[in-house]
Amino acid sequence: MKSNLKRAIVIVLLALLVYAASMIFITSFNTMGLFNFGELIFFLSTLFMDPVSNALIGGVGFSLASFWLGYTHYSPASLIIKGLAGFAIGKIRGYKKLMNKLLSVSSSLLLFFLFWFVGVTIYSGDIYLGYIRIPFLGEEVLKFGGLWAVGLHLPWWLWTTISLILACYVLLIGLKRTSNHALPALPLLAGCSIIVLGYFIYESFVLPAMFSVKVDSTANIKINMGQSILGATMALIIGTGLKGLKRMIVKKD
Repeated sequence: MKSNLKRAIVIVLLALLVYAASMIFITSFNTMGLFNFGELIFFLSTLFMDPVSNALIGGVGFSLASFWLGYTHYSPASLIIKGLAGFAIGKIRGYKKLMNKLLSVSSSLLLFFLFWFVGVTIYSGDIYLGYIRIPFLGEEVLKFGGLWAVGLHLPWWLWTTISLILACYVLLIGLKRTSNHALPALPLLAGCSIIVLGYFIYESFVLPAMFSVKVDSTANIKINMGQSILGATMALIIGTGLKGLKRMIVKKD
């Protein structure tokens, strides 16, 4: 009973954290790239929680965020797609046979390559870090001054350097890891694929039919890919560090 209550509290808190973090964003007006930090919280939680918990955290958290930001027509998509992605990540992560060294290394290298690609092509140059301060504005957020942002400059070589360091880490350290400590890049990549494909289908068929809203679903593939890959990679790095720190503490005890 106590364990179920504790799990429920954690799910609620993480869903609210996903919702709140979705108000904080990085964007590039030149490439139309957009990243909200709810993605990081979501992907990070999938590395520690069970499939059902992941589904609830992602689905409810992003659905609330879509409603609050003024994109109510995206709330059903967020609930289903992010919920399905969270469940899939947790489920695939549980299959130990998929966590062998070869798959761990190859999938990690693929994730870091995609991280480099979206960084160089979407998030390089002049970008803006900010937060949404007025809710329910949707596409009118700029018109009514609903956000605060500060300009930054991220050169392409920064993304390249970080990606090379991550790739070297995988090649030098990854092959020495056991299946119990393998980098969970494969389930994260699966989750990213579900998100990109899910929103493409939703924007292509459901939005026009149910809400009479037409968007460029093909162009939005880049946005959804950039968000999910960046969030998954950051979560993998942070999650791996947290798990390593936990193992160090356990050994000391």
